[in-house]
Amino acid sequence: MKIRLVQPNISQKIKWSKEHMQENLMKLKKYSVKDLDTSNPPNIIVWPEVAIPFFLNKEEDLKKYILANIPLKTYLITGALRYEKVGNDYKIFNSLYLLKQNEIVAYYDKVRLVPFGEFMPFSGILKLKKLTEGRKDFSSGTGRKELFIKDFKERIISFEPSICYEGIFPEKKLTFLNPNLLINITNDAWFGRTTGPKQHQIANMFRAIERGLPLVRVSNSGISNIIDINGKIMANLPLNEEGYKEIEIRLGSGETFYSKFGLYSLVYLIIFLFLFCLSLDIFLLKKKLKNFL
Repeated sequence: MKIRLVQPNISQKIKWSKEHMQENLMKLKKYSVKDLDTSNPPNIIVWPEVAIPFFLNKEEDLKKYILANIPLKTYLITGALRYEKVGNDYKIFNSLYLLKQNEIVAYYDKVRLVPFGEFMPFSGILKLKKLTEGRKDFSSGTGRKELFIKDFKERIISFEPSICYEGIFPEKKLTFLNPNLLINITNDAWFGRTTGPKQHQIANMFRAIERGLPLVRVSNSGISNIIDINGKIMANLPLNEEGYKEIEIRLGSGETFYSKFGLYSLVYLIIFLFLFCLSLDIFLLKKKLKNFL
């Protein structure tokens, strides 16, 4: 499977600005098709978290515009906002969209929200505003799930999406998911020139090793990369640079001890080590008694 990562490196100062909307979109579109082999296009093009800071499910013209130059066979994965009417109120979500041929194929709503950034804990008591754009808190999604695509041979391939720091959490048990690929979109521009982006990247690498699955990670300002099932970086876009990377990857089976038992595998390991040490002590004790007698 061929995948293209797009890292626009858009400053936080202009990311949410309507005045810079056209400029930001043009940068994303430019790296989506730059040096593109139309006879052998990528299966998936991936943009970062909230690359589109608008309600994409309510913006038909915008959706058509961003897909205008994307090959018809190719899926686009992008972060954007999602609007949902609930009675007389509404909810907003930080979402990952799967798009193809002017259609929203599927979406995933972020489940683990960032306190103070995406929602205000105890907002009714503290009377404080969240640190990010918009007055309303984001709502949490209903749960982790798989999204599905078809490759050029019509084979069904599934991937498990995550947004931002969701990728650093090892799950307790994920036997209900059986993906071929992990995809994480994020925006680490908040960290600035600190060790934050590097630490965030390293924490994500463990998910690939645990699950026996390749990990595609795309960040607004870096670090973006593709990591194989052994934790090796196959493609990389450095911090605070704009550009793209396109690479063929081998999908994983996800058949590891950890993928079957999750964090419970740690419990089994502790029990095994305890029994091993106990049996070793008994063996050594018997040996000493035998020599003594």
